[in-house]
Amino acid sequence: MVVALVLGTAALSRATTVPLVAPLVALGLLSLVVALLAARPIGITAAVLLLGAALFVGHEALPPAGPLALYAGGLLLLAELGFWSLERRTRVRAERGVDVRRWLALIAVVSASVAVALVVLLVGAEPRVQGTAVEAVGVAAAVGVAGLALLLLRNHLPASDG
Repeated sequence: MVVALVLGTAALSRATTVPLVAPLVALGLLSLVVALLAARPIGITAAVLLLGAALFVGHEALPPAGPLALYAGGLLLLAELGFWSLERRTRVRAERGVDVRRWLALIAVVSASVAVALVVLLVGAEPRVQGTAVEAVGVAAAVGVAGLALLLLRNHLPASDG
């Protein structure tokens, strides 16, 4: 919840038209509270979408690359912590040490995401960066993300007996 409050405050502090942004932040926070109380994952997704939209609606220009990358990392952290809190409500408890490894993995993923987002935002903001090489890097990144998603999906699907 603290992460959501920080993100909401950041979105409101940059808003040029607060009446457009405040309802998005309020609905995002409410969605998160309801999701956590009712154990409904869709509310966490809605909170991330609403708080993400709050940064872009009612603002004259995009924030600088640094704060924008941090905000994106905050949204990722919010989603991961929200889903993790719902998982912890199950009766099955993780073995000793799993929580520490998960925290370390979460910190690594969020840090790497912020770093990659910062690079992409800085390169994308540079008007002189154009051409086939930049497009090839973009295609390679998209293929890499798709491959990672397929790998993760394959690891989470039940094994077939056939």
